[in-house]
Amino acid sequence: MTVGRFGGGFFLKRFGKAGVVRAGAVPAALGIALVVFSDSAVVAGAAVFFWGLGASLGLPAALSAAGGVSSTADLLIKGETTRRDAG
Repeated sequence: MTVGRFGGGFFLKRFGKAGVVRAGAVPAALGIALVVFSDSAVVAGAAVFFWGLGASLGLPAALSAAGGVSSTADLLIKGETTRRDAG
């Protein structure tokens, strides 16, 4: 996730928030599938890397894109992130 977050600025500027969220879903889904269906610990470990890489910009980009939708979106985003972080 750290690699994706630090290197993600380039991709956000080049492809936009929606494009990054869509493109990040592919390695995240692939990583999840490999973790679930893999019999090898090495493959599962590599899959966690792809899962994190794909998911690293998903939440920040999605929340940022949603923030530009309406004036009430800011309140909804704050409520959702507070709920998520509180557990």
